[in-house]
Parts: sequence; C-alpha cells; structure tokens
Amino acid sequence: MRGSMIMVGLAAGMLGTAALAETGTGFYLNDQGWALTNRHVVDDCAAVQVGGAAAISVITDPVADLALVHAPNPAVTHKLAVRQRPPMIGEPVAVAGFPLPTLLDAVMRTTMGEVNAQVGPQGDARYIQMSAPIQPGNSGGPLLDENGLVIGVVAATLSAAAFDQAQNVNFAVSSEQLFRFLDAADVAYTASPVIPGAVIQLGGNAPTIQSRAAEASAAIVQIVCLN
Repeated sequence: MRGSMIMVGLAAGMLGTAALAETGTGFYLNDQGWALTNRHVVDDCAAVQVGGAAAISVITDPVADLALVHAPNPAVTHKLAVRQRPPMIGEPVAVAGFPLPTLLDAVMRTTMGEVNAQVGPQGDARYIQMSAPIQPGNSGGPLLDENGLVIGVVAATLSAAAFDQAQNVNFAVSSEQLFRFLDAADVAYTASPVIPGAVIQLGGNAPTIQSRAAEASAAIVQIVCLN
C-alpha cells in the first residue's frame, strides 16, 4: 500500500557550519518534554534535536510511522491534546509545521484543507486523507481540527508513480494509531472528547481554525535529524 505513497520527507539543510542536518516537525504532548513526530523523521539519525534541545530518548513504531522523542525542556509551556472522536469527511483542518526551511526559513507555516476520507490508499485504516498542502519538512506535524485538537500526524502524499496529475492527495496517521502508540509507550498525553463542529468559545468572538492553529504554534517544534 505504501508503494502508492511517498513519505513527505525531510527538508535538507545545514545546521550552522557543522553537521549536515535534515528537518521535520513535531509537537509537544506533555510538559515533561515528550514530542510526537513520524518515525521516518528520526530514523537513522546520529542525534536528534527537538526545538533546539538534544533528545535523550526515542521510541518508534515502524508500522504506524510514529515516534516519540524526549528532550527535557523547562521552557515547554504548551502542549496539544488529541481528539478522541474520529474525523468527519469534509471537516476543515489545518497543517502546521516547518516546510522547506532552507528555502522559506525556519518559521512555522500553516495550510488549510479538509478531511477527504477516513482511510488512506486502498482502504488503509492507519491513515486519513486530507487536502491541506504539505511539503518536505511538514512530516510529523499535527493535523488540527477547528478547535486546535490533533486528529492526525502529517505523514505522506500520493506518489507521482501512482498518478502524476494528483493534487493535494495527502495523508496523516490516524488518531486511532496515535492512541494505540501512546498508550503502549506509557507516555502522558491529553485526550479530548470534543465533538466535531462544536467550536469551543473562550469569550468574545468565536475562534476560527486559523486562530486555533496560531494558538497551537507554541507546542509545535522543528525536529532536526543530525547525520
């Protein structure tokens, strides 16, 4: 099934003038410094940095293409919650991450789209399909709903070998896979029961998905793979 997809991939670049580095995206789950990303972001790295801090532990799941990286960081003030309810087809989503940092610079960027299917290629239940544009460097970033809750982890796009005219046929690891992995790893996280479409209003004007993505940015970090 993965033959029809390509992992979004890492964005190549240089870290200072020393080690050659590639980058992806991750996001904090708790204030102990555990961040979630893709396995292919941290696979075969000599060392991993999370938001500039050196990771001391890495836990991976090759089947779901997920990884937990632990970099104790007293500056962690924000973390993202994972939504318990599965995504609904057509609901709006945002992708936040650090695409193509050597071309665009290492500033977080967001794109918008919607959930297109609750499965990936050939009915692969590990993934959901979404239309938010993604680039190398987005791997491991959160797929956010209109409340800023995580409903997936950005992972792959349809390969040109499968269909060379495809546009924004992109995939994220499903929240069901996230829960299974996080529970098996015994890492603390927050699960939210919010119902899709029930936008949480904190006062004043109702928040937009754009404002929720901006609020989530404090928990989203660049992952650096040192080779």
